[in-house]
Amino acid sequence: MRVDGLGQYGLLGESLDDAAGEAFDKTAKMLGLPYPGGPHVAKLAEQGDPARFDFPRPMVKQGGLDFSFSGLKTHTLTTVTGL
Repeated sequence: MRVDGLGQYGLLGESLDDAAGEAFDKTAKMLGLPYPGGPHVAKLAEQGDPARFDFPRPMVKQGGLDFSFSGLKTHTLTTVTGL
């Protein structure tokens, strides 16, 4: 969101598929965590090793600030089932 003035806003980017919270909840479900999953995923992430898994960075070569969570969810499912 860009603020152009009092009560004047512009959209910089948006999710092209799932909302961020929905992506967290679906990831939590894959991991067997309770609903709502976002806080549980965040807590585990704080304790995790950021170098343990290599996840893709979606849409970094695209112009704009739109984002997609579907590729990250698919990669998570592939990673979790491969453990």
